[in-house]
Amino acid sequence: MLATIPPRSFAAGLLSGRLPAGTTAIVLCACTFAAVPAAADDWSDCLSANIDKVISGCSATIDAGSRAPVDLARAYVRRGQIYQQRAMPDLAIADFTKALERDANSTDALASRAAALRLKNQFDDALRDLDRAISIDPTKALAYLVRGTVWATRREWTRAQSDYDKAIALQADNSAAYVSRGNVFAQTGELDRAIGDFDRAIAATPTYADAFFGRGDAYRKKGELDRAISDYSRAVALNPKRANFYGARGDAFNAKGDLDRAIADYDRVLAITPNDARAQERKRAVLAAQAEIARSGGPSGTAVAIAPTAPAVSPPSTPPPVAAPPVAAPPVAPAPATRRGAAPPSDRPPGEAPQVQTLITQALELIKQRKFDEAIVVLDRAITLDPREGISHALRATVHARKRHLPQAFADFDAAIKLRPSDANIRIARGMILTGARQFDRALADFDRVLAFEPKKAGALVGRGLVFLQKGENDKALAEYERALAIDPKLADAYAGRAIVFRNKGQVDRAMADFDRALAIDPRHADALANRGFTLVITGRSAEAAADFDRAMEIDPTSTFVFVGRGLSMLASGQTDRAVAAFDQAIAMSGDDPVIYTLRGRALLAKGELERAMADLDRALQLKPAAADAMATRGFVWFKKKDYARALTDLDRAIALDGSSVESYFGRAGVFEAQGKAERAIADLRKAIDLKPKNVFEALAQADAKKRIQQFEKRIPCGGAGSTAAGESCL
Repeated sequence: MLATIPPRSFAAGLLSGRLPAGTTAIVLCACTFAAVPAAADDWSDCLSANIDKVISGCSATIDAGSRAPVDLARAYVRRGQIYQQRAMPDLAIADFTKALERDANSTDALASRAAALRLKNQFDDALRDLDRAISIDPTKALAYLVRGTVWATRREWTRAQSDYDKAIALQADNSAAYVSRGNVFAQTGELDRAIGDFDRAIAATPTYADAFFGRGDAYRKKGELDRAISDYSRAVALNPKRANFYGARGDAFNAKGDLDRAIADYDRVLAITPNDARAQERKRAVLAAQAEIARSGGPSGTAVAIAPTAPAVSPPSTPPPVAAPPVAAPPVAPAPATRRGAAPPSDRPPGEAPQVQTLITQALELIKQRKFDEAIVVLDRAITLDPREGISHALRATVHARKRHLPQAFADFDAAIKLRPSDANIRIARGMILTGARQFDRALADFDRVLAFEPKKAGALVGRGLVFLQKGENDKALAEYERALAIDPKLADAYAGRAIVFRNKGQVDRAMADFDRALAIDPRHADALANRGFTLVITGRSAEAAADFDRAMEIDPTSTFVFVGRGLSMLASGQTDRAVAAFDQAIAMSGDDPVIYTLRGRALLAKGELERAMADLDRALQLKPAAADAMATRGFVWFKKKDYARALTDLDRAIALDGSSVESYFGRAGVFEAQGKAERAIADLRKAIDLKPKNVFEALAQADAKKRIQQFEKRIPCGGAGSTAAGESCL
């Protein structure tokens, strides 16, 4: 039986690269073989600890073909692992597949192949292999570890943590599992738990560079820069060829204000990866920001901290036109000299407090101008000078939230609230971000805490309304918005939220009236403009919608929601090239969002680019396997490709997931018609006509369904003369 758990000495070799969201990517060799003493024969070389001998030894063993099938499977697995370590996943997958041809129950081959498939973004195939491996051997810790990594790659943090927990329960000193789980904790803002896991990994494997790197990241997010720099330096010493180690340490030096060392580390990044755009930009930004502060009267030689660009937790998916909007940018907490609940004065050197207040004022102006990176520069410096000033933490949290750096935002909000526990605006801002992260219970707790102090705080009521809106509880949301408006009849956010409730209830005229009221109060309310645009798209007024989206884009060019809306308006008006361009921008800004991939797939389908459309829809379904809209749209692509069997499979699944979709029934009717099944086609067309359209695309599909029924009536004769009255149809 092959070894199921890798020894500690192999732990560092299990890692190669970083996940998109900052989680260490475990390119797991699904097994390691006990080191065999050096021997002359090929089989010993294949199983040896000398990697240079493995490929030649395993290849000779495979070519000879004289060993038992289980041994040949081991040879393929061992060689595949080396290919995988050398970033040759296709060769690795081929070897793991051949291993399974010789030993179908090889859990090592299954787990190893899954790890390689994950690197190629073939997540469903990887999960099938891992589920099978675990069904064969429920004690296979490495299978849980690889599966956890697949979930982490897909940013499904709860599932990832569950699998890492199981891997650790099966092997208490599994350092790779501790690092992986630590990174999940770091992504979800549980920094102390993350540090605990990195500590355990280091205790198990003191030479594990990624464990030091992960712990350094956690310390940096906590603001403990000296500890972060120490850990980054340990990681660099253990693996001096990893550019991201230098980049992270440069960011930490930068946050401390040690400009020379920051630039030196960015230079090291560029020596390893000369085209690293981020390192180039960071270096330029440090120098530019330093010059700007010098011009504004900062002390000569002041080092400028540029906030590191860390990967973020994926934001909530952009909703379709009938759903609630993404959370608006949180309110920026004002910065008065004193505030109820403020922390006691810190032990600052004389003259430092005015400098901190000056930096806060500069940051507020930069935020107003949407110069978020520069604002973080200034706030880093303010926090370095006085880490007990809660407003600096609150402002930096706001900026991180707008940049979708949610773990950093939550860490800063937590620090700000600890320093200013009775500050209503800070709690409301955190509640808004928690709502966007779909942490509804925590968000409501923040809003309720504010209302306990200030029962007439309308902003907290708007926050509660947004929670209920995101949960689909429209009546509860409506009640909260109306309570807010009773307190403050000029609150634009409350009108905008109530408008979305009306839209969701199908009361489009009332929705439009409330959007208009919100914009009369605040003509630059980007969310009201964007949502009014969505409402116009729903009602078929795409040209008017485009004007709203254009204006919203001028106000907030960083809003994914606005680009999605613009793409929808272009698509609805038949401007497919412009629609694809808008969706391209939205995907570049938001990362992996199944809704946006589905919309771009729809636009590409309209352009006739079937292969690109299929790729987008496959990606959407990888991200959200139960996405009925993506499933139905892929069915339309198969239909265009004349693959009616696959089209029917996808459309059947779409209808099973959402039996109220006009488009799904209309699409399936087309498949039945192409297969010569007229009665079934007519039944689906009738169903499409009877349903209520949920958006402009369903309205168009329903209109087409009515035309198809009329065409069938003309083509299909009645069963006998005189069987219907004049003007009636036998259908």
